Formats: sequence, C-alpha cells, structure tokens
Amino acid sequence: MSEDIIRISVPRVLTSTIVRCINCAFSQDDDGSSLTIQLAASMTTYFYLDAPYTVTRLRQWASSEFQQAVRVTEELGGTELHHPKSKRYVDEIMVVVEIMRGNLTASNYELVLGRLDRVRELHALVTEEEENYTQAEEHIDSVREEIL
Repeated sequence: MSEDIIRISVPRVLTSTIVRCINCAFSQDDDGSSLTIQLAASMTTYFYLDAPYTVTRLRQWASSEFQQAVRVTEELGGTELHHPKSKRYVDEIMVVVEIMRGNLTASNYELVLGRLDRVRELHALVTEEEENYTQAEEHIDSVREEIL
C-alpha cells in the first residue's frame, strides 16, 4: 500500500480545535502551527479540525441513531421468524448495528450516521416477509379446509 503525506498549516487561532483523523494518522509540530497527515492512497480518509461543540453534537447524533438501532434489534429479539429471508435480514441488521457500535466506540461518528436508515429499511423487509409468510399460511389452511 503506497502512502501519501500531506502537510497543512493551521493558524494559531485554531489551537483550541479538536483534530479528528479517520483512516489516517497525524502529528502536530512542536510549535503547534502545522500538522502532518499520513494516509493510505487506497482508502477513503476523513480529516477534521472541529470546534469542540461540533464533536459533541456529532457524538450526540451518532449515539441517538445507535440507540434507535439497538431498539430495533431488541424488538426483533423476541420475534419468532418463519421465513429464511427474514432471518437473513435480521442477521444483516445485527452486522450493521455492530459496525455502528465499533465506529461509535472509535469516535468515528460520521461513519455511524446514516446507517439507521439501512436498519429501518431491513426492519421493514423483515415485517413484510413475515406478513407474506403468515398470509400464505392462512391461504394454505383455508384451501386445505375447503378440500377436506
């Protein structure tokens, strides 16, 4: 993997900012006036100079979305699933929630945001598959009763 090095200058006014580097590494010079960022050319990298309140808000939003995703998994945890597709969708939900948990733990809040939409989409698919399964069972039962 080839590495690229980018050097940027940070004005002294921004010394109270929080430096955030996702999929990259950085070091600040001794005098605090510049940073050296190291990143892999083959990876998507996020680099931020944030005001502390921005990071706090990102963390709050990411935590909120993660908690909502966890509630979906808790709701599904007590549900008996019949259709194999539903089971696969639930497995995918669990993977997405674990990815969200990992990114939240690593303070990669941007990588948590937006995944709740996927969890909701998969939850809707689980509901749809289970409703279809129930309707199919009911139809089979009614046909069986007619035949008998």
